[in-house]
Amino acid sequence: MRHLEQRPAVEGALRSSEAELIINGKDGEFPILLEVGGIGTGLDQDRQAETIPLSRVKHVFFQSENDRDIALNRSFENASFDALELTINESLFSASGDPRFSKAEAPVDQEARSWRKADWSCGGLAAALEAGRVHPECRKLDASQLLSDLVGAIGEIGSDRTSGKLDSLQILAELLAHNSGSGDLYGEDLLDQSISALKKGGVQKEVLDGFADRMRAILASDIARKPGELTDEGQIALRALSILIQRPTTLDVLEDRIAGDFPGPRVFITAAFLSGIREGLARLPWGIKAKDMAAIGEIGARIENGAEVQCSISDILGVSQSTSVEPQANANDAVNGQPHQNEHEVKTLVLEICKLSSKAVAARALSGLADKPTSWRIICDHADMLVLSISIAAGEDVAATETEANKALRSWKKRASAKKKAGSKKDAAASETGTLPGLLDQSGK
Repeated sequence: MRHLEQRPAVEGALRSSEAELIINGKDGEFPILLEVGGIGTGLDQDRQAETIPLSRVKHVFFQSENDRDIALNRSFENASFDALELTINESLFSASGDPRFSKAEAPVDQEARSWRKADWSCGGLAAALEAGRVHPECRKLDASQLLSDLVGAIGEIGSDRTSGKLDSLQILAELLAHNSGSGDLYGEDLLDQSISALKKGGVQKEVLDGFADRMRAILASDIARKPGELTDEGQIALRALSILIQRPTTLDVLEDRIAGDFPGPRVFITAAFLSGIREGLARLPWGIKAKDMAAIGEIGARIENGAEVQCSISDILGVSQSTSVEPQANANDAVNGQPHQNEHEVKTLVLEICKLSSKAVAARALSGLADKPTSWRIICDHADMLVLSISIAAGEDVAATETEANKALRSWKKRASAKKKAGSKKDAAASETGTLPGLLDQSGK
């Protein structure tokens, strides 16, 4: 609806003239009405311009059964009709009168910029929260302080340089934000652009040159990373960058290990955060972002509306949110340290398997599903991606189910990753000498 001058927030029924404006002459599209809580009464133009997170939607109204069925059978990356009350009410779409909003003369560039910032900011936070769940040592961290540091890095992007010198994390976050969604900023390209930006930002040239030389040797498989090389006792931002250079997606970053060992928890979470910025929330796999969708939606709405985020991050997410495995926890419950639980609630775990064109992996997945519970389903989404969908009833062990699902995925993809594993063996046999320059631990070892 970005073709409209104002977002169509209305009281009461939608007018026929307004429905035509919303559809904008596009075949196959139709209006729906969302009943939203928490926005007060007496809507004015400023209020209409605000972004409203999906977590505040209480009720969805459709004009016909056909419209409802189309919506239910579509696959949406950033939204779900689960737990929403859906109602058909034709009378709510045919009120008389002139429209209360109009088409924009030209696209509003400021809105586009705010949407992009919300996209990469929330992508970074969603990935960081998932990394906090994945890493076994995350509970030892001060999650509130770490989230505050990450949000601080977001806040500095595009700020007035007279406000002070940016640190390495902020420089890298800004670089990745400017390239967010491109899908190809890794390897040599990311290394070269990062080194250039960090040098301009005042990071020591000798450290960066040594880092670049070693990363190029790793990329060329001349040497391998050493166990213990990415602990939290060195320069966190550069160590996180070393992971992003080798791993093109957030899923790859979350699976990064050295000889089976995780990087340090701060390095791991920071790498996921930067990768999420690079990918953007809209492009993150559903399994990464769904667990925090309500909270992330609140943050995204605040960013789009130009509201302060840094002071409210801990209130929205809560420290427990960074370690909870319960998907879509209620924001107030998270603040109180208690995961939301409903005795009749059914959660859904969704994991990407492969493209439909990957016939060998698809065949193994479909064959392997025969040995799994009936709550496991394989679905083909709108992007021709096969996804594993698992319904988890209240009281079931979510973590155990997720572990079993990831094990099944690895088994189905085993042959497809044979070349990658062969390359890893070659790396392991390479020189064990040296370490990443500038990434020494505090003792200088």
